[in-house]
Amino acid sequence: EEAGGEAGGDAPSAATADGARLRRWTILPAAFARDAPVRAATDRSLLPALWRFGNPYSEVPHPGYYVAGRYLRLEQRTAPLQAVPRGADGEVVPAVTAAKVWPSAYAMLRAMEERGGEVAGSRVLELGAGTGLAGMSGAVLGASHVALTDLPENLPLLRRNAALNRLEGDGVEVASLDWTQPLPEALLAGGWDLILAADCVFWEVLFDPLIATLQALLAAAAPSAAAYLTATHRQARLAEFLRRLDGTASLEREALPLPLGLPGTELHRVTLRRGQAVAEGG
Repeated sequence: EEAGGEAGGDAPSAATADGARLRRWTILPAAFARDAPVRAATDRSLLPALWRFGNPYSEVPHPGYYVAGRYLRLEQRTAPLQAVPRGADGEVVPAVTAAKVWPSAYAMLRAMEERGGEVAGSRVLELGAGTGLAGMSGAVLGASHVALTDLPENLPLLRRNAALNRLEGDGVEVASLDWTQPLPEALLAGGWDLILAADCVFWEVLFDPLIATLQALLAAAAPSAAAYLTATHRQARLAEFLRRLDGTASLEREALPLPLGLPGTELHRVTLRRGQAVAEGG
């Protein structure tokens, strides 16, 4: 982690201590976000820093992120930890987590950027899109079509972020998808090449519905289709999810290196075992 690494929208300045190059971050003026697309986006010194991992509920949301030289602005809603709404079971209310960029979403952005050749010209579906960062990154990287999906209550924020970056209607759609319900035919028939799920592994009650959704979408897609999952270890839940996923007969998983170091966050590629899927279907 870089010293004082508050998230996107911060301006870096270099300092040296004990021979090590450290970075100090100061908040940029609001005008930076407006002018970012026309600034020298290729100047690495202007790239946002990583956020403070120890403070995921920062009251100062990240104003945006660079993807392949383009600045994506994002509306987010954050709250102090003590003010985060929780359900009767003590879990954080899902609508709260959907309104914030988490480390796994940033990891997915960088993973897709590294795989730009695979993204270009593809049809991309994002599950549990939240703010839409991962899916919109696919659009910036040249995907022919992107669907940002989430629960109905989370769609207004997705639409605002797509409109904020002039992407909605330009090969980007926003659609409702509840993993616990039958998948809409329009999504099953989408011909998806890439399925993205960034930080969708948290609520154990949704582990099996998420796995079933991945199975159905991959079974309906082209043989070359793949799902990419990024997730962070929290309360041993990621390990349990991967155990269940590995226990399916129709899915296979490959752990991949991330293009940057994010403590406790992993990247996985999931594909369908076609022969096994046919056997099960028979």
